[in-house]
Amino acid sequence: MNPNGKTENGLTALHLAANQGRLDVVKILVDTFKADINICHKQYGTPLHCAAREGKLRVVAFLLISNARIDFLTENELSPMCVSTDDRITTMLIKYKNHIAKKANEKKEHQIEELKGLKVKHQINCSNFFIPPKPPKLMGNLFGIGSLFGNKRKQYLTLDPIKANLIEYEHKSDYPDNPLEVYSLMEIHNLRKLTKKGDLFLFEFCCKRIHVFGSFTEDAVDLWIKYLSCAIVYCLFMHQLDKEIKSPGIDTGDRTFGKGLVQSTRDLPYNGSLKVTISKYYIPSGRCIQAIDYSHRNPDGSVSKVPDSLTTVFHTAAGRPVRDGGGIVPDFKVESPKQPTISYYLVMNNEIFDFVNDWTSKHKQIAPIEEFVFTDEDYDGFKQFMKGRKFSYDRQSEKALKNLKDIAEIEGYMDVASPEFKALEEKLQPNLDRDLDKFKDQIKQLISLEIAKRYYFQKGEMIQSLKIDNELQKALEVLSNQALYDKTLSAPVEMAKPAEASQPTEKK
Repeated sequence: MNPNGKTENGLTALHLAANQGRLDVVKILVDTFKADINICHKQYGTPLHCAAREGKLRVVAFLLISNARIDFLTENELSPMCVSTDDRITTMLIKYKNHIAKKANEKKEHQIEELKGLKVKHQINCSNFFIPPKPPKLMGNLFGIGSLFGNKRKQYLTLDPIKANLIEYEHKSDYPDNPLEVYSLMEIHNLRKLTKKGDLFLFEFCCKRIHVFGSFTEDAVDLWIKYLSCAIVYCLFMHQLDKEIKSPGIDTGDRTFGKGLVQSTRDLPYNGSLKVTISKYYIPSGRCIQAIDYSHRNPDGSVSKVPDSLTTVFHTAAGRPVRDGGGIVPDFKVESPKQPTISYYLVMNNEIFDFVNDWTSKHKQIAPIEEFVFTDEDYDGFKQFMKGRKFSYDRQSEKALKNLKDIAEIEGYMDVASPEFKALEEKLQPNLDRDLDKFKDQIKQLISLEIAKRYYFQKGEMIQSLKIDNELQKALEVLSNQALYDKTLSAPVEMAKPAEASQPTEKK
């Protein structure tokens, strides 16, 4: 007998027994035949959904005692609490949910406290070495919210902690081959729940820009925030585990954001909310890289980053110094290129989009993406295209100059500084031809990426972006120089002596 066999409607015997309130049958299926207690039907959910929907209190209690999951959702994003028709069942489910969360937090805090007192050598040899639990994959429909709240579109999202990405699809049918946008979990920060707007519960995160998503059910939003937060911590931890313990590595690029806290929000009256730190994140060496120190506030209530003078120095097994607090400092700092204001307006006003539409209509195919180059001759064509457009853009330098002139006028310095202001104002006057030449390289890169996407889709866009990725070029330079690589991983000359026993050490 297969206890998980399904009817034509996709329901199991446990679904039907829970729906009818047959506690005796439910016990036999679970205890004797080991039926899957969390098997989920798209429309009707788990057996716990069925029992809660029909108000079968005793069946709900037995399923919870048998470790039934309460975070599974139906295709309409409904949890067992949402479908419950009995206040007693709803109260029971809420208490059980809080109990599970409390036990999980206690276990995590206990693991962290144990981790603080361990050295890396002991961590590796110890069988209970702390690694955050791997979050499961999560898929579902959410509403993507545009810059205007009325602009909302239903989209399909997938969260994959193993591949360290969150992928957005325009439709479920586009999964998995035609993603709309891919977010790296290593770059997501400022994840938080927002105040409810209309009939939508919302959350947002930052990944190069602010992204807002929503759902009609609060449980779905809470679930996405929970899984996303856990996945981000897990990915950061495993990245550092590979770098610090499994295999030594070198970082290039910018200093990381310094996320070392896991936070959750609690609703307050009058549409307010409170952000609460529920746990801390430690990388394998036992270092907490949290940058902002919320425990020590300035007199005005603001918070500051942890100063380097208050961070603790750790040392690798080779004696190489590393610090906690303030994120992860790269071994080779590579400045991110700054985009001029004109680039922002060219993209937001669809000027590049329209030009590429015209350009692709005249070029049925292009060279292989590895060889493709947007030439200077093509760029001259873009400049001619822009001359026929009514394109205007604001410059922040002009706004800043206007504010400075107002201040100088108030303080009485305008009379003596007037010639200098006039000369500076002339230099800052918008000049499209001048700016298109001055920022030629940055604009060509944006056009190249848009063209690559038209012919070779997302893969082509990624390959084209790697051609101009300074961090990648620096990484390849270091990897091709074995002497430089070894020197970077070794201790400085003054640190070559073995670290004192009292100092924390890392395996590297």
